Amino acid sequence: MIAVLVFFPIFGQDLKSKQDSASVISYYDRIMLKANIDTRTDSYLSKSLNSNDDELNIRNNNALKMFFNLNYRFLSVSFGFAPEFLPGNNDDQLKGESSFSDIKFRLFFGNWIQELHYSKVSGFYVVNTGDFFSGWQKDIDPYFQFPGISITSWGGTTGYVMNPEYSLKSLYFKTEWQKKSSGSFIPSISYYYDHYSLRFKEYLGSDSIENIFTLSSAISYYYTMVIHNKWYVAPYATAKSGVKFSNFKYNRSDNNTAESHTYFTIALEGGIQIGYNTPRLFFGSAFNINSNWYTSSENNRLINDKIYGAVYVGYRFNAPKFIANTFDKAEDKLKL
Repeated sequence: MIAVLVFFPIFGQDLKSKQDSASVISYYDRIMLKANIDTRTDSYLSKSLNSNDDELNIRNNNALKMFFNLNYRFLSVSFGFAPEFLPGNNDDQLKGESSFSDIKFRLFFGNWIQELHYSKVSGFYVVNTGDFFSGWQKDIDPYFQFPGISITSWGGTTGYVMNPEYSLKSLYFKTEWQKKSSGSFIPSISYYYDHYSLRFKEYLGSDSIENIFTLSSAISYYYTMVIHNKWYVAPYATAKSGVKFSNFKYNRSDNNTAESHTYFTIALEGGIQIGYNTPRLFFGSAFNINSNWYTSSENNRLINDKIYGAVYVGYRFNAPKFIANTFDKAEDKLKL
């Protein structure tokens, strides 16, 4: 939230896009509703640098997740969850129960974008259970489970679209449409606070917690190739580096067991989006990969991978007058 207050004066120096330009069609007065289903999965791999030791790969048991977006003018709101009625979300007997919730706000002013994000995932299982239990049979025997692992994350990202002729809104907000093929570098900074609750009392005799603050910088490149006016293909790539400040307690009730560490991190992200657009209806699909890793000790490397595809469909409609008036007043107050 501090970042939002700091950057508001900068945002105010940019004129909002109300009119069409040579490269972009604006849907300024329309509300956008979008729903998508994706295969996003949180997976953590503890990989020993000594090849003689076993790896540990844990994952949450949510094969499919559903997200709903509401976008209008400079504001985007997203809510995600993992309903049990979706295929692959109801095999709790083999992999245990998992829960997932995700809330995201994006504010887009001129070339600046500000994101605020909250997520929580609970319940994990060991993907490579067979490496630890001889005679274990896949899809017959239950996986070894960690129902007591819970990860809560708060944070945000501040970025800047360097090319004024490129519309990142056309990809994420759908409140604009890129008429001409174009691309842009987008530098950004991210700041996240993660709380890991590790309830292993039944296995290790104690419950642990870890709090991590991560500060990172990134450079991304996005490109949108427009095909026959209504179709587009949009790949992107991101390189990111940063630092993690960790505080770990083996026993949450004993402050004497706390350890503090600092780690340097590297992340690579990439993906591609393919879609179709009309002034009202739009739809498409996307594929994304996100890999973060850092060395937590001399002999151990932790890797967090997210590989997922998504399909989406959305619709734009004219905003009711009272909503338009409310946003007019907000924009006047913020001098946008």
